[in-house]
Amino acid sequence: MTNHSSSCRNPIIPGFNPDPSICRVGNDYYLVTSTFQFFPGIPIYHSQDLVNWTQIGNVLDRPEQIPDLDKTLINGGIWAPTIRYHKGTFYVITTNVFVDKPHLDFTRWRNFFVTATKPSGPWSNPTFFEYPGYDTSFFFDDENDGQVYVQGSFYHRIRKQISQSKINVETGETSAPHRIWSGTGEKAPEAPHILYRNGWYYLIIAEGGTETGHRVTMARSKEIDSDENDWEVCPTNPVITHFDLPSELVQCVGHADLFQDTEGRWHMVLLATRAYDGEHFPMGRETFLVPVNWDGDWPIVERPIKAVSANSFTKRSDLRPFGTKNDDNYKKKQHWGMDWLWLRFPDTSKYYLLNQNECILTGSDILLNDPKVSPTLVGLRQSHVKCRVTVELSNIKLLKNDASHLSTTAGLTAYLDCQHYHAIALHHRVDQEHELRVNHISSTSENKSINNITLSAASTLILAIETSEKKFHFEYKEQKEENWHRLATVSSKNLSTGFTGVIFGLFITGNASAQYSNFSYQML
Repeated sequence: MTNHSSSCRNPIIPGFNPDPSICRVGNDYYLVTSTFQFFPGIPIYHSQDLVNWTQIGNVLDRPEQIPDLDKTLINGGIWAPTIRYHKGTFYVITTNVFVDKPHLDFTRWRNFFVTATKPSGPWSNPTFFEYPGYDTSFFFDDENDGQVYVQGSFYHRIRKQISQSKINVETGETSAPHRIWSGTGEKAPEAPHILYRNGWYYLIIAEGGTETGHRVTMARSKEIDSDENDWEVCPTNPVITHFDLPSELVQCVGHADLFQDTEGRWHMVLLATRAYDGEHFPMGRETFLVPVNWDGDWPIVERPIKAVSANSFTKRSDLRPFGTKNDDNYKKKQHWGMDWLWLRFPDTSKYYLLNQNECILTGSDILLNDPKVSPTLVGLRQSHVKCRVTVELSNIKLLKNDASHLSTTAGLTAYLDCQHYHAIALHHRVDQEHELRVNHISSTSENKSINNITLSAASTLILAIETSEKKFHFEYKEQKEENWHRLATVSSKNLSTGFTGVIFGLFITGNASAQYSNFSYQML
């Protein structure tokens, strides 16, 4: 086996894929990432060479696995899963976070784990357990007493603390949390994992917050339940950071998980961003892989971590089907692909597959900027800095059973969250001409139209979003036309914030329906 992690294309899993955790079972590697408010939750990726990764499922693909996800707000929802394998069973442990609850209200954090015998699923319903914090992780202490431990992060705005409990994985019963480390003094010690090596328990955590001050630090102890003063701090902390490398493209480096490959070599997966001019990072927090030298007492990670150029990908255009199989019998069961995302739980009656490449969406009164209730919106992660997505929009029909809502807006959006998105959409009212708009919303502005034109007919319209390092371009053409028309260009800076990343979404608002066909994703 070659040293894959030194030759791989970073990020190994691009776009909205933060907080990675990994485990190896034989020759197979399985990796999970956070999904926050989006459903289905926690994609699971598979590789046998650490270079080529394929999504094989979603851990949380049934609403009953995530009670109250529909009550989560921006940056809440499913945080920081950890995946582990033990004696024939896969475990994924995570936290559903309710950011609107007070800091001292421990119902702000709802911790649980699910299990499966196959990583592609099905995964079990959740087992909930008590823990006053987030970023929980399992450690199975097979080298010693066989006890299972859960580590987690107390909320740093109350106090800095990594603590640990014993847990019964059959019942979810836990012991009282025991403080084991507070980090090196930087803010927000979190994302703990423990591993056992050469008679030592090594604790790896993140510190500094998930912005430019992010870093990975470590400590170790001969006893897993030692008091904080008995944990030996790594003398070369931080193990990795780019805080002092502001000119590097790769920033916000942290939240790591360590593992060995099939030949015993150590590697680390972690999150990072690609920040163009320090302020444009619409791809969000992505998953990176780096080789680790662990010949001595402490791991050494070579700096700086590099990312592939945005121009290094072979230009390719793919039709991205909505459905998973070429089957005309979609009326009985809707087979949406595993990579499509909804905001919280979808009202499935509003998403109807006609066939593999055509769907009808039905709107409601809920707009894209609603902070609490989910609009009709379904999308795919932006996975390349330079790309172009197109979709055909047709058959917009106002449902006239409600005379007070005889208007609709349907289109294509680059969506980060309800406070940050751009959208190109056709706006229509009964007995009026169609108006094509590019709308923009950010936390510093109202929902406003950047540019608009009036169309005299409502035939099939093809909408496009084209991206680069710093810009999003919004274009359209009617089906009969050869040439594209650019309606607006906006900065990607407005979509460079928060915990997630951009999705390209199809949406409709108002009491109406619209047909979407032939969604295409092209790398540029």
